[in-house]
Amino acid sequence: MELIPYKYFYYPAILYGFIVVICLQSYWNRMSFSLRLVIYLSLISVYILGMSRSKGVDHGTYRANFDGLVKNIYDPGYVMITDFLNFLNIPFELALVLFGLISVISIFKISRYFNVYFFPLFFIYFAHLFVGTDFSQLRTGLAVSIATFAFVSNAKFRYPLYFLAGSIHLTVLSFILIAEYARFIVTTRSSLIRSIGIIICVIGLFLVGKYLYLFSFLDERIDIYVKGFYSTYEGYGAPVHSYIQPLFHTAILVPFLLFRRFLEKDSKLDMLILIQLFGISTFFAFSDNGIFAYRLTSTILCLYPVLILYSYNMIANQVNLVKRRKTLLFSALIIALLPILVFRPGAFRVINSMLI
Repeated sequence: MELIPYKYFYYPAILYGFIVVICLQSYWNRMSFSLRLVIYLSLISVYILGMSRSKGVDHGTYRANFDGLVKNIYDPGYVMITDFLNFLNIPFELALVLFGLISVISIFKISRYFNVYFFPLFFIYFAHLFVGTDFSQLRTGLAVSIATFAFVSNAKFRYPLYFLAGSIHLTVLSFILIAEYARFIVTTRSSLIRSIGIIICVIGLFLVGKYLYLFSFLDERIDIYVKGFYSTYEGYGAPVHSYIQPLFHTAILVPFLLFRRFLEKDSKLDMLILIQLFGISTFFAFSDNGIFAYRLTSTILCLYPVLILYSYNMIANQVNLVKRRKTLLFSALIIALLPILVFRPGAFRVINSMLI
């Protein structure tokens, strides 16, 4: 049977999600659970369909590894999971679906923790981050989903899940360390110690970026990426060539900076803001090694959709100027955000390569 391009499902789903987010934003509290579930499942089903793909970026490599034809993935957590699924005779497509369900559960858990609506949050992930992780970097997507779930869980489960996430893909350690450091800084009562802690973290990031080669003992891939053994097409070893990523994430902070003096102190918002600042700093700290700058920054800033929705809710609830035009301004926010997320050249490459 001929395979169907996933883009025929993905882009209509983007349009559907956009219409739902814009038109139903004021009615979520009035909807029944069953109606909300139908709306949720309509988008989730398209996402799961993408996870069950037959072709896509790196799909062949992961399938060959899963089937035991090649042994080119050494991350112990990922190997343990795939070995267990193979023991249960789980096919590769179903394994991908199970990984996707972990992402869905993680987003739901995050939405409950930060008290933001699930559908708009999931929609932003579907339009952006899932394309760069779940649809193209499978291990990163799985590791990030587990790590973010752990971040909003109690300490009893948090650290075992962190360990599992880090063993699936080492990159996620950047998010874990930064997120927990931000949590620690926010809980520190002394403003002086908080300021010193922030400065120390930023300086530390630049030192690690400068002497990155010293950490190659953690993973041989660090040495490979730094020295650029691979082709110039991959960009390994090359400095950054585009600053769109930090500009985008800096722009996310602008509304908060404009309305900060009108907002009540909130530890969750402060934590998200610190993660955002540290993520942007990471990009510039690792700018001599572009592949690290792009990937580490993207991983650390995986909670930026939460920051957008959480900070907007606070501004809309506490600033009368925004409160009176809450629906209109939220629509304008989504309208401005969506083209930036969907019409990225990299996103086109990933989506257009997917067949189901």
